[in-house]
Amino acid sequence: MSLLDLTGYTLKDALEKIKESSLEIEEIVVTSEPKSCSQEYDLSYRVLRYKILDNKVKLLICKPLE
Repeated sequence: MSLLDLTGYTLKDALEKIKESSLEIEEIVVTSEPKSCSQEYDLSYRVLRYKILDNKVKLLICKPLE
């Protein structure tokens, strides 16, 4: 059994991998530069960090550089 690695994936691809692995999304948190506190995101955002506990996934994502 291989471990799931989501770091660096777009949110779209990460969500597909999570679904394939029969896991559930518990939380998606957006991080950004100081003075920017928007929690809105789209499927192009990238996964920085994730945590899997009891078949639930918490994702930390950020807007990709343009």
